[in-house]
Amino acid sequence: MKNRILLILITFILAVSIVGCKKKKTTIDSKKEQDAASQKKNEEEFKNNALEIIKKYKVIQKENEENPDKKVILAKVGDEEVLKSDIDFVMESRYIGKDNLPDEETQKKERDVILENMIQKAGAISYAKKNGLYPSDEDINKALAKLKGTINSDEYETKKAEEVMKKTGWNMDQYVESYRKDIAETFAVDSIFKDYKKKYPTKEDQKYTFQNFLDEIMSGEQVERFDK
Repeated sequence: MKNRILLILITFILAVSIVGCKKKKTTIDSKKEQDAASQKKNEEEFKNNALEIIKKYKVIQKENEENPDKKVILAKVGDEEVLKSDIDFVMESRYIGKDNLPDEETQKKERDVILENMIQKAGAISYAKKNGLYPSDEDINKALAKLKGTINSDEYETKKAEEVMKKTGWNMDQYVESYRKDIAETFAVDSIFKDYKKKYPTKEDQKYTFQNFLDEIMSGEQVERFDK
């Protein structure tokens, strides 16, 4: 919003200036080009840093699948597991592009919040599976096929896939398959939200918020914790 306002002001100044207009335009255009170049550089750095994190955790995902006994499980809700590597991934992703990290105590508090959120997500997935809200294999396979099409048509996604495959030894089908759980869980959470809207359709009903609904779901789930 701030940049848009600045651009409007610059446009207005150029419109009402007559003497020395060319000189001002050149200066402004040069600054805009520098800003655009700087923004592009920042975006590229962000993408590269994100890619390194994705590669790291795809390797961990593969290791967890091949050696399930070595997984570090922080909590279980029904059959759903919350892994230490899940929390690590979210934490690292939050600090992409940030030079100064918060102190150790703040990071611990953030990890605790993420863990609680992940436990609640695991509870939601468990609920979805028990209540017919988890997507079918057919729906997931369609989404995976769409993902594969995106990988083949998008330059960054192609690069990401190639680098992850090189790091993990996966072929393309294995790489795409590695997103099955993520896609399924996204569908499931969306179905749970639709279930909530169906049960509480009016604004008056929705004083009972979606968070209240999730808390109700969690009250019916068995949670085991191993992080203490």
